[in-house]
Amino acid sequence: MAANATPPKARNIVLVHGLFADGSCWSEVIARLQAANSSGHPILLRTTSSAGHGIGTALDEQIEQDADLFSFLFDQLGIKYVPVAK
Repeated sequence: MAANATPPKARNIVLVHGLFADGSCWSEVIARLQAANSSGHPILLRTTSSAGHGIGTALDEQIEQDADLFSFLFDQLGIKYVPVAK
């Protein structure tokens, strides 16, 4: 990229982070993401107080987190779920 060229704007942001705290610590991040979001697309910010960092997260919680993330991404990408016939 040339020195004076404008860098491309980010189209999508996915922020995934585990944290041992309640959701109030994200209030500044939420405000900044909302202010920076000029696309009109929603931002997924999922917090939970019952999850740990990797090994500390129960399997059912990991499955719920993954299901939420993939559901959000599929919705935003327009991917439709079609059950496989048995």
